[in-house]
Amino acid sequence: MAPGLGAGIIGILALTLLIGYVLVQETRAHRHWRSLTEGGDIEAIRSLLEAALAGWRTGRPPRGLAASVWAGVQSAQLADIGVDAVRLSTSVEGQYSSIEGERRLVSTPLEEATRVVARLGELVLYDVPDLRLAAVQMDVYSTFRDERGGPEQRCILSAVLDREAAATFDWDGWQPSDLLEAFRCRFRLNEDGVALAVEPFSMIEGTAP
Repeated sequence: MAPGLGAGIIGILALTLLIGYVLVQETRAHRHWRSLTEGGDIEAIRSLLEAALAGWRTGRPPRGLAASVWAGVQSAQLADIGVDAVRLSTSVEGQYSSIEGERRLVSTPLEEATRVVARLGELVLYDVPDLRLAAVQMDVYSTFRDERGGPEQRCILSAVLDREAAATFDWDGWQPSDLLEAFRCRFRLNEDGVALAVEPFSMIEGTAP
């Protein structure tokens, strides 16, 4: 066997062993994290979710997703943790566009809130490695004016997306009203259809809402 050929074979074998070692270590790490989260380790759940949130904050919006919706995902913050459920908060505003020379409302704050809830809920339930939560609660805030005319953020939609209901939800063809009917949601509208402030659900520590 030529010296060069022998060295090449040895190099390939060494690379194969290295890749195999890395894969084994990665598999062990995933099993370790899964065992912690399935056992209800709060700190493990916190670490995995905060890592995911940090990744979404620096990521680019997926193709076809409105920038305003992705901004709601990126501004999400962890508010509470249970052994099989978490609570997040974020904020949205109505979206305006120039139509026939005028700035008109094209998406209400509540419509924006439902879109953010759907995208964020789907990410938390399905896209966080080694974490399988029973439910995620999301409290979406928007800007109101206080008695002095100053801005303040108040909740306009509190939604609990549980895994069982999410399994049958049409994630591709849904409308805002579909989400409000399919999941446990708290919101209020005045007679003109404008979203009013609501009190968020109270998540029970240690159990799914």
